[in-house]
Amino acid sequence: IDTKPYNILTLVGIYLVAFFRILPSSNRIIVSWNFVAFNNATLVLLTKELDKCIEHEKQPNEIESSEFLESWDKIALKNISFKYDDSEKNIFEHFSYEIFKYDFCAITGPSGSGKSTIVDLILGILKPQTGEIETHAGEVKKQGLKIPLNTIGYVPQKTFLLDESILANIALQDYYNNKVNEKNLYKAVRLSALESLIEELDDGIYHRVGEGGMSLSGGQIQRIGIARALYANPSFLILDEATSALDYENEKKIIENLFSLKNNMTLLFISHSESVLKYFDNKIEIGK
Repeated sequence: IDTKPYNILTLVGIYLVAFFRILPSSNRIIVSWNFVAFNNATLVLLTKELDKCIEHEKQPNEIESSEFLESWDKIALKNISFKYDDSEKNIFEHFSYEIFKYDFCAITGPSGSGKSTIVDLILGILKPQTGEIETHAGEVKKQGLKIPLNTIGYVPQKTFLLDESILANIALQDYYNNKVNEKNLYKAVRLSALESLIEELDDGIYHRVGEGGMSLSGGQIQRIGIARALYANPSFLILDEATSALDYENEKKIIENLFSLKNNMTLLFISHSESVLKYFDNKIEIGK
């Protein structure tokens, strides 16, 4: 080994240059590793859900189209009792209610009383411990919600938006398949009170909303969510606190627009806002 000071300094210099060259890459590797470690739980859950999807695809389709009742006239909740697995107290006990076709029904109650839970029970996402949910069509009666799925519209409490245009976020797969139904689009924009927003934007309906709708307010995001549901022209619409971030004028306009569809659509509207509830004669009061 050459131990001359000049050669040692040269070798140290080479190592230092190499170290500083690889340092940024090392930092990126460490950051990426930390990101994977932090999100490991999410990745595990996603893997389990994907495995369930694969298993589901292998199984024969249990729901035949003949199971659905096109001309249903009533959804009956009979003696429903339900509690979550981690709770000892029932949210519902022997709860019964009937929702008739073309009813406009408000579901109201304090936070945590089970307003969203009752919708999850109706949709079949949750199953009651006791009691039954039935769909009626005249003399025909079937267990569970047997309304054709493509006739149901649902707007959750939090609307997820793609980093795309307003148009893409309303029409979704129709937009990507170049099959946007202009008539349905215009109707959805009008009913959801989006016209004024679109007119204000330089790019109009082609305005890019940003990741999670970061370029829009909470109320504007909710209006796009409502428009998305209405674009599919549903005959059964569920709104879960879907106007909670709207100002009074836009909320009033949307409610009045929806009531213009009263003879063509069934509406379940979850809310605790008095400004909304005053429009409804039918109310399911939870937690009282």
